[in-house]
Formats: sequence, structure tokens, C-alpha cells
Amino acid sequence: MHFRQQMWSVVLAAVVSLAPGPLAAASLDDPFVSSERRWVVTGEKFELSLKRFGLYKRQPRPLPVILIHGLLVNSSFLDFGRASLAEYLAEAGFDVWNLSLRGTGRSLNPLGWGKKPWNLDDMLKTDIPAVIEHVRNQAGGAEVLVVGYELGGALAFAHVGRTPAHGVAGVVGIAAPMSFDSPDQDWLDTLLRLDRVPLLRTTLLHMNSSGLNRMLFFMPWFEDAFYNRKNMAESVRQEMLETALTPVNPGVLDQIVTAVDSDEFVSADGKTSYRDALSRISIPVLLVGGGADAIAPPESLKQVYRELGSKDRDLMIFWPDPGEDVSYGHFDLILGRKARDEVFPLIRRWLEAKAGGRKFPSLPR
Repeated sequence: MHFRQQMWSVVLAAVVSLAPGPLAAASLDDPFVSSERRWVVTGEKFELSLKRFGLYKRQPRPLPVILIHGLLVNSSFLDFGRASLAEYLAEAGFDVWNLSLRGTGRSLNPLGWGKKPWNLDDMLKTDIPAVIEHVRNQAGGAEVLVVGYELGGALAFAHVGRTPAHGVAGVVGIAAPMSFDSPDQDWLDTLLRLDRVPLLRTTLLHMNSSGLNRMLFFMPWFEDAFYNRKNMAESVRQEMLETALTPVNPGVLDQIVTAVDSDEFVSADGKTSYRDALSRISIPVLLVGGGADAIAPPESLKQVYRELGSKDRDLMIFWPDPGEDVSYGHFDLILGRKARDEVFPLIRRWLEAKAGGRKFPSLPR
């Protein structure tokens, strides 16, 4: 796998796999990754679940890292066996907090909320600020680094761009588009015409392995839009389908439909463009994408890059080697066969540079 630059600097020096050290007998004094469950309660009494990872008996790096998952998947997507980005970053010495967005995983509805829907505006207004404040308090007031996958990255961009006291030192957006007007995304318009396909809406609202299988029966191309099968081990694919999928709240789904219809990430009423927030972001940003991603295609990430207000920004698209037909899609940027060796080290090196107050090394333009 090589990394082809089109317009901006490609940070090859950052993508260095860490060679494993010699095997040694483990003892209770040796550092190992430990985890614990934490909770953040919002003003609406939502209990947001956070799983905290860190190296046992080792002082963490100065800036904690918050992971935010995407749509249709839960937080286990970023803590997935050997493909666990959470554990990988914890092994690098970071204090890692893996967030379950409201209504997913253990972040369940509060008592008295009933079946009232919520949307992404609610997450931006209450959830994301509450989580960042909690993690900062646990870190002695330090700013946080955010790694957002897909929807998680879009929420991070919107929060930082619209909140003066955002408390964030840097953002990694993985497969995180803020617009939907690329020709490669035209299939989303067809997919989300839910008023014409009631069965599809019901499936998305109750997304799980059986629901996806029903969808694939009617639309076999749907699976290819989310990941490249050649780039994902079958065992990982099966486990992901069984454990990482999650239902979508009706309010969230309606807002996603509005966003796709508007060709950009907007508020639930369609009146506020969250994409416009990109120009007000001044902190460091790393954008990561896959050459075959049909949800966050390279052109959509280039658009984010162009519109960011930050001068400290990098874009990395993972393309296949010449002659190969295996490229990174959407889910496989995290769960791909070589993601731990190719994608994860890039993210780690960037976070290490920002946590240490250093500039991320890049090649001349």
C-alpha cells in the first residue's frame, strides 16, 4: 500500500509501523492496558457511557484522547479485538475515552424520555460539551484531542467551529465528510428517499445483523458501499455485522436525510450549515480517507481540507499500490486487514506530535 499525494503534502514520515520488542515474561509490574466504564450525565439526564483505556501503572501523555464513533455503528467499532484503535492508542501512552453516542451501546434513554426522538443538534448542544468537560476535569483541565470516525468527525468539526471555548487541542477526522455533493455520493440520494421505501426506513431504525441481511437481499450493492470485502478478513466482517451495528434514532435519521438533500451537514431544520463552521476552525486537523470510500470519497475530504480555517492541517488518502485492486473503503479504514499497520500509526504519530506541542513532519510541497 502506498500513499499518493494529489494536491497537498503527504506525511510519509509519520506512517512508521512500530517493530515489536523482544518477548518477555509478563509480571504485575509490567504496563498493560486497563479499562473502566465511566458515565457522564447531561442536563436532560442522558447517561452517556465512556470506556476509559490507559496503561496500568504509567503516567499518561499530557492530552487525553476522545474517540467518537459513526452512524450505524456503536463504540465497539473503535474497540474491536486486534483492530481496537482505543487499545492501540492506549498502548502508545494516551489516556483514551471511547464515547457511546446517546442511544447506542450503554448510553441509553433516560427515565421519562420515552420514545421522544433526538437529533444531532441535541448531541452538539448538550452531549459533546458535557463529555469534553468531564474528560478535561479528569485530566486536570488539559485540553483534549478528538478522533472522530465519520459522523463522530463531523460532530467534532461542528462543535469546534461553533464553540469559542471548545476545549479541543486538535481533531483527527477519519472518513468524515461535511458535504454530499460529490458524484461518488449520488447513491446516498437514492438510498435515503425513505418516503418511497418504508421498509428501508424501518431497517435503518432497527439496524442489526438480521436487518442488514434483509437490506442486502433487496440491495446487494449496499454492502460494497460501506467496505471493500477484499480488504477485510471474513471473521472480522462477520463479527462486525453481529456486534458493531446499532439502530438509528428517528430524529437522527431525519436529520441525515435533510443533510443529504441539502448536500451538506446542516441542522435538523435545514437552516444552519455546520459545514460553514469549518472556516472558523483554527486548531490542528488531520483528515484521513480511503481511495475507494463511497461515503466519504477523496473529493469530499479535499473539500473539507480547502474550507478549514486552520493553517495546520494535513490530508492523507490511502490509495492502493499500482496493479492492486484492494483499496480502503469506509469501514475498513478501521477494520481493514492492514489498518493497524498502515492507518493507525499515522494517527498515533500525529497525536503524539500534537500532545508534545510539535509540528507534524511533512514532505515539501
